[in-house]
Parts: sequence; C-alpha cells; structure tokens
Amino acid sequence: MSDPAQLRVWATLRRGISAWWDHLGLGVAASLSTIALLALASAAWRLITPKTGPILGIATGFALLAGAATGTAAGLAHTAHAIVYRDEADASLLVRVPRSMLIQASALLCIQLMGNAAGMAGVYFYLQLRSLLAMAAGVIVFYMWMIWLICCAYHWPLLAAAHNNAIPSAKPNRPSLRAVFTNGLTLMIAAPGYSMLFGLSLMALNLPLILSGIGLAMAAPMLTAVLSAQAVRDHLVRLGMAEQYDERPVEPDVWRISPHREGAQDPM
Repeated sequence: MSDPAQLRVWATLRRGISAWWDHLGLGVAASLSTIALLALASAAWRLITPKTGPILGIATGFALLAGAATGTAAGLAHTAHAIVYRDEADASLLVRVPRSMLIQASALLCIQLMGNAAGMAGVYFYLQLRSLLAMAAGVIVFYMWMIWLICCAYHWPLLAAAHNNAIPSAKPNRPSLRAVFTNGLTLMIAAPGYSMLFGLSLMALNLPLILSGIGLAMAAPMLTAVLSAQAVRDHLVRLGMAEQYDERPVEPDVWRISPHREGAQDPM
C-alpha cells in the first residue's frame, strides 16, 4: 500500500474518481446544469445580437457567458471541495456559493482567459515568423502556456479551499486572490513531474468525454472539478496542511460460532 503523504498521479486519480463515483447522481446533475446554463447564455446571446448591433451584442454576449461560466465554475469548485473533503455534499452547494467567492471567481476567470489568450497569441505569433529562432521562442512560449494551464487547474480548488478555511489565511473571511495564483505556482514548482503528468492525465480523460458529447454533458465538468480538488488536497496532505487519508482496507465482520467446550454450563 502506498504512503498517503506521497504524491502519485495514479493515487490522485483513483481517489478522485472514487469520490466522484460515490456522488454520481450529484455529479451528473451538476454537469448537466453547467452545460445547460452555458447553452442558455449562448442562445440568449444569439437572440440579443440582431436587436442590439454587433458591438453591443458582443459585449452583452460576453457578459452573459462570463457570468454563467463564473457561476458554474465557482459552484463546481465549491461542491467538489465538499466531496473531496468528505463533507455533506448536495445540489444546493452549486448555488450556495459565498458572495465573496463569486466576486473573486469572476476576477479569476478573467485573468485565466487573458492568460490563455496571451499564450495562444504568443505561440501563433512566433510560429508565423518561420525562422529557427522564432520556432525556439514559440516552443518556450508553448511550454509556459502549458504550465499556466496546469496552474489554472489548481486555481479553482485553491479558491474553494481558501473560502472553506482549509488553507490558513491572515484574513479567513476574505482570502487573497493573489495567494491563489501564488499557491498554484508553488504547487506546480514543488512537484513539476506530478503536475505535468496530472495535467496530461486530465486531458486524456476529458478528450473522449468531450468528443462523445454525452460525456461532456454528463461527466466532464464535475469530474474535472473533483479531480482538480483531489490533486490540491493531495498536495496539502504532502505539505502537512491536511489530514492524511485512512486507506486501510475495511475488514468485514465475520460471525463465528464458538465450539461448545466440554464441562461448560448450558445457559438455557
């Protein structure tokens, strides 16, 4: 049996998938509601754009999608935290997100989108130059972008953990958003091999779900949130900031009939 304090990707995946499976009904409901809300926001965007013009329509559509994405991402992270930390988890957690967390979630989403846009633009720019030096620069930018994407997977569970007081903070009621980015980078640097392999595993698990369509609607959002939360908790266990797991096998109760000893009195 492996040491729970050691970081191993297969152990993180096993714990995360097991926790998600134990709450399969909640996971499916959360994933379906996430896709449905994003679809409604997209449909509303299409209806509004012809009536408002392209500029106002784009701004309105972005606001709708950003609001829906912020609410769903924060709700998934909040619920996944409860699942991974073995707290009471139900569908109400998807909407009972602290207001302070929602405010920080909107800023977090905007920063993540800008970081990803900068990464894609940088890779595209250098590859278009068609020179050896530019290609080398493009590869460097690509790896920096991949590191940013892995840190993004850590950001949401770190935000949820901070608002649930799972991470010590100088201001327990108002955790710092800067600490979310700092802690995400710290976890990445502390275990780069684990983080890279976890990121690749996350993409490998999600790719067939997304391509299937039904897997995207019923599993991918909540499964990703739970696995990311599990990875952050495994980091915290390794750092001594969370309780270790009790992974001893459960011994089944075995009923035995004691043999009747000669000379023993019959209770009847």
